[in-house]
Amino acid sequence: MFALFEKFKYKQSITYLMLRLTSQEKKLLHGLVAHPELSLKELAELLDINYWSAYKMKDKFRKRDIIKEVLIPNYKALGFELFVAGYGSITQDKVKEINKVESMIRKRSGIRKSGIFLTYAESYRGFTLGVVRNYTQLVKNILYADRIAGIREIMLRERPKVVLMPFEITRMPIFFEYAPLLAHEFSILAKQEISKKREPEREITAEELKVLAEMVKAPASSVKDIAQRVKMNRLKVAKIRERLFQEGWCTRKIIPNMKLFGYEVLVFAHWESNPEKLEKIERENKVRELNVNLSNVVFLAYNPLEGIVIALFKSLRESREIVSLFSTFAEREQVLVREPEILFLSMEEGVELRSHDHYAALSSIL
Repeated sequence: MFALFEKFKYKQSITYLMLRLTSQEKKLLHGLVAHPELSLKELAELLDINYWSAYKMKDKFRKRDIIKEVLIPNYKALGFELFVAGYGSITQDKVKEINKVESMIRKRSGIRKSGIFLTYAESYRGFTLGVVRNYTQLVKNILYADRIAGIREIMLRERPKVVLMPFEITRMPIFFEYAPLLAHEFSILAKQEISKKREPEREITAEELKVLAEMVKAPASSVKDIAQRVKMNRLKVAKIRERLFQEGWCTRKIIPNMKLFGYEVLVFAHWESNPEKLEKIERENKVRELNVNLSNVVFLAYNPLEGIVIALFKSLRESREIVSLFSTFAEREQVLVREPEILFLSMEEGVELRSHDHYAALSSIL
């Protein structure tokens, strides 16, 4: 009875939050997500909001877990070759079991911890996203983990599906972008700006990599805190930090907690495509013919052979309607080689067992 009462209080608090966000708070929240590269002072000026008011609102967002600030490394520039996704019977219990195996892996020649940065699971299914240096490294890790904990037995028993997508041929036009979704949610008229990502033109140094890892580990850390942890001069760290951003070694993101705004369904889909048909659709921009709002899509990665998409919805009915629309479109254009694999996951039941943790991958190359 007490647990039921607590759950009811939690739902009440969510409703209260949704009703109590002021127009200024909505404006700032959208601005933070749309322009994560700006300082709070620059953003306040852009939005014509008093700086101290903006500071208090952002502090409120942080304390109430409305936002999560993350730094995403430029994995391709850092030498990672593969984007990896796993999905299916990835349960909360199995993820904990695999994490336990990972904790047994010590730093030794040829063995690295996994580069998993996001894991989302219900009680009986889910998905995971990550990166790996190369296929050889992936196999070495699996063989080592199998020796100490029989990881292959877990994988064979549960049979999760694994997708390996080379960064060299994979496009990621949407990498956890929530600004369009918030603009739609708050009825904010905002021009969708497509900023060109800058790519580094040189090798990263050992000192820079060390600073980058600390920045990614704790994105809100000050230069002073980072300098203390890496045991470097504060001025030197400040210059390295600025250089890492300017040259494109990492990107700042603000991830909003969309459950607090009534979103209940997360859709994860994996498809395999016909390269020629996909190229034609892109060339003729046929997706635009659907005349459908795509702001629900927060992640998209694809290459000529396959792709992955993640989208958020307020109801199962809404999610199924959109999925049905795209399925009909794909069938008409004959772009898919087989039926896509689609997971409809409950955001009420689901848990992020690893939430945008990019430090794990960086720590594997330090």
